[in-house]
Amino acid sequence: MPWFRGDLHTHSTLSDGGELTPAEVVAAARAVGLDFLAATEHNSDANWPEWAAEDFLIFRGRENITPDGHWLDIEGRLRVVAHPVAPYPGGTFTMSRDGFDLVEVWNGAWRSDVPWQADNEAGLAAWDPMTIKAVGNSDIHLAGQIGVAHNVVRADELTADAILDAVRAGRGWITDSAATELTFEARRDGHVAQIGDTLPPGDGNPELTIDVRNVPGNTIRIIQTPNYVRLEVRHPDGRMAALTNAIYVG
Repeated sequence: MPWFRGDLHTHSTLSDGGELTPAEVVAAARAVGLDFLAATEHNSDANWPEWAAEDFLIFRGRENITPDGHWLDIEGRLRVVAHPVAPYPGGTFTMSRDGFDLVEVWNGAWRSDVPWQADNEAGLAAWDPMTIKAVGNSDIHLAGQIGVAHNVVRADELTADAILDAVRAGRGWITDSAATELTFEARRDGHVAQIGDTLPPGDGNPELTIDVRNVPGNTIRIIQTPNYVRLEVRHPDGRMAALTNAIYVG
């Protein structure tokens, strides 16, 4: 099953603070190696036709801004808690997460030169893979931010149905660069599970296969519980380079 890369939280000049037109956002997404994106302008999807692009998959969405936090509605099929610990009034998500499909554990830079920040660290620490799957997005407003971060999703094909189903199922990982390559699998008693899968019950701890490429000097952390195992990869200075959704253990 192939892997596809995409950013599910983007803004253009149609949102306050956006400096790129929809066409410029799409061109930038192509340039950094993405295959899809979601247009999530603030509080409206009325200007959706302006996002039309040839040979590039774009999901219709919106970022709903409330006093109790922000959330993304993508195609009416995915509800995403956005930047749950954002450091500004109304940015911290205080609503119940019941009914939400995903949480954005990695949100892009408030400035173009800060790709991993303390609010991401706090959001990641509060994430429970047993209750909700994770995504990471750029929340692009400025040039140079698209794809930092983005999702790498395992799907049957590059179609709306296949990608959204895969994202909802947690069949993906998050990274700050399209150059980063990651393989993460668990094996036990002849069974193999990839990210988002459940490994059937068996004897002993699973054997893990981990391969990270194009992150020089990386540090790998394995987070393992009786119910799941997931992976974090950091740059030498501590910034996150990649993190995965869980492989569940039956």
